[in-house]
Amino acid sequence: MDIPIQRIAVAVIVQQGKILIDQRPPGGVLAGLWEFPGGKIEASETAEQCAVREALEEVGLTVKVEAFIAAVEHDYGNKIFQLQAYLCRVLSGEAQALECSAVLWICPEELEQYPFPPLNAQLIKPIRLTLEALKN
Repeated sequence: MDIPIQRIAVAVIVQQGKILIDQRPPGGVLAGLWEFPGGKIEASETAEQCAVREALEEVGLTVKVEAFIAAVEHDYGNKIFQLQAYLCRVLSGEAQALECSAVLWICPEELEQYPFPPLNAQLIKPIRLTLEALKN
């Protein structure tokens, strides 16, 4: 039996050295955990387009993809989730909790202080490495 695969893209939005995270709403799957804005890649879009669309829908920011960060995968038993993360810069807008409970701008070194779902947690090290490489 084939396990279904869900493809997801996230926007790791960086502004003035801080990263935007958002909190999953109560009552849903993984409620209360923190994550990077993102969602399911639709058949008609690329992963990059999905990350841009989800940033606007979830947190009200128009962003531009600057770089690919990493691809990670997690098997939940009944479904495999494949996630692609993209470093994004803000073009316009103010971060707001549109499809989430809260939004926060945090320093990269603060990422471990927040509980993330397994896929998002796997991104912390690649995010830090990407940001460090861009400084040099």
